[in-house]
Amino acid sequence: MDTSEIYIKMSDCPEIQDKAPRKPYTTDLYSVGEIIMTYTLYRPEESQYDAIWLPRQDQLQEMAIPKDEEDSRNKYIVLLDDFQDWVLNDCSGLDWSHKIPVTMEQLWMAFVMKEKHNKVWDGSKWQN
Repeated sequence: MDTSEIYIKMSDCPEIQDKAPRKPYTTDLYSVGEIIMTYTLYRPEESQYDAIWLPRQDQLQEMAIPKDEEDSRNKYIVLLDDFQDWVLNDCSGLDWSHKIPVTMEQLWMAFVMKEKHNKVWDGSKWQN
């Protein structure tokens, strides 16, 4: 699970934070200042601190499932096909050098933001 500074910055946007689980699992991670906490240690509804939810790869994938495939048995196959097309075509022209190593969470986050919100990561923030 990516807990890097760049992933925390990428996650800290309304498009992602609005998708934070209302009933988090014990495996959900939050960044509170410089501390990474699991839900069992950090309860957002009881805290005075601002926390940034760090979605797992499976949570990002759920966000990216095309609307017309949500109830389909093939939804993950369609999603992987769309992701592969994006990586091979759209993503290949992006400059990822500013944040190497790129993690799968970072790639899936970039895919979700492009597909769902038409935004691209510029190294410090999401841009239209």
